[in-house]
Amino acid sequence: MTSEEDSAFYVYSHVDPETKEIKYLGIGQYDRAWSVRKNNRKASHCDWLKEQYNKGYTLADIVVIELKGLTKKEVLEIEMNRIKQLKPVFNELSNPDHWQRGRKQTEETSLFAKALHEMGYGYQRVAYLMGGNKNNHMSIKRMLSYV
Repeated sequence: MTSEEDSAFYVYSHVDPETKEIKYLGIGQYDRAWSVRKNNRKASHCDWLKEQYNKGYTLADIVVIELKGLTKKEVLEIEMNRIKQLKPVFNELSNPDHWQRGRKQTEETSLFAKALHEMGYGYQRVAYLMGGNKNNHMSIKRMLSYV
């Protein structure tokens, strides 16, 4: 990866055009901020976007590039801090309030996962040991960040 590619990340938000409330905050490269198909977003997020289109708004009214020219490490840190601060409604998995409210895991399960991770198991292995698969590793990582 060249140094230009190292700094090719950005932080973006999806903003309600009427209230200016940030509804979603994310990171990306290339066209990620404008990628709005259901296989890329949660259904509730897509439904909200469709509502905005029906009101006559476009992605030009909704997408805001907040910061650009950053490394992946920089955008990940900024994203997590901003989500904790703003609590956007469509950042359910990363938003501590949503995570606690809709949480399916007991505190005992969360502490067990944390203990496995502290013993040196990676997120994918912890997910697997707890009955999931390697695709559940981000859920484990998010859960452990709030335990």
